[in-house]
Amino acid sequence: MSPNFLALTAMVLMMTATGEALPQSVRVPPAFQGRWASSPAQCGVVHEGALTITAAEVAFYASRGKVQSVRVLAPREIEVELESRGEGEVWRNKVRLLLSQDGQRLTDGTRNPKLTRVRCK
Repeated sequence: MSPNFLALTAMVLMMTATGEALPQSVRVPPAFQGRWASSPAQCGVVHEGALTITAAEVAFYASRGKVQSVRVLAPREIEVELESRGEGEVWRNKVRLLLSQDGQRLTDGTRNPKLTRVRCK
């Protein structure tokens, strides 16, 4: 487990144990950042399931979203509010992301059905 993930987990546990509000920021936690794909074979290939997450942006295949806020819902679950742009349009949306225990799979809980991606190396 990465030190960043452990620090985030400790912070959430301490805040929920004391009854304080969960943290909200404008940066995606490092544990969620990286390049993600629908399967290991699709890493490095441009495809509809591609996803790149940085501290300040979430980039999908056909759109990019600037991070407006991040709510930590649980130690491995966040909700990201985005101002998105794509195909000549601008809109606001929220994306709920759940990181697997080992940090190698990311599930988009906003979609129906849910979409799970793998971390690209």
